[in-house]
Amino acid sequence: MRWVLWILLLVFVPNASLAQETIRMGLVQTQDNEQGILVLGTDLYTFGSDGALTRIVPTSPTRKEVVESLASLGEFAGIPKALVTILSYIWDHFDLERYTMVLWDLFFGETLSREESAVLTASSMKRHKGHLVARRDGLIDTKVRCFATTSCTQMLMGRPPFDNACQLLALRLVGRSLIVEMTEEEARHSQGKHLHDLALWERVYWKERRYGLCP
Repeated sequence: MRWVLWILLLVFVPNASLAQETIRMGLVQTQDNEQGILVLGTDLYTFGSDGALTRIVPTSPTRKEVVESLASLGEFAGIPKALVTILSYIWDHFDLERYTMVLWDLFFGETLSREESAVLTASSMKRHKGHLVARRDGLIDTKVRCFATTSCTQMLMGRPPFDNACQLLALRLVGRSLIVEMTEEEARHSQGKHLHDLALWERVYWKERRYGLCP
């Protein structure tokens, strides 16, 4: 089955598809949401229930003959060697479903800008009522007073908080299923989608986001 996926990539993915300034993202979680894999370009991260991202330097997979075959196919398809190594690692350590989902994201999903990629690596991954969110506690300033209100008051009302420059934070859907906390400036330059269909979820999210941040 995995060989079929690689053959499809060779047929349908242009050789230059991974050589752009944009960065491809692959993201998948286990069914119990306790563990996840995040691939950003040619970097591999894992995260657990605490949400902290840990960069993994892939070790040599046990099935070397498989790796050598993947490397040959990757070279033929113009896929960077570092990415082939990551795919080989996922192949060796995770189940077919997660491997397939990462492959689909990387080659057929949306791409990120380098700025969006940097935002993700500075985030922690937390699931909130069915949606995975890249959180950035360091952005939220609970002490600053902006326009006669505070971040804690904003979140209590189900509204986005402020950063230390009095910019409101924004939520954007990035890729297939990841919601990311961004500053207004980051959101303006992001290709992420507005959460028009999740307006109620967004209000509840901000209300509960204050826990642990506000007295």
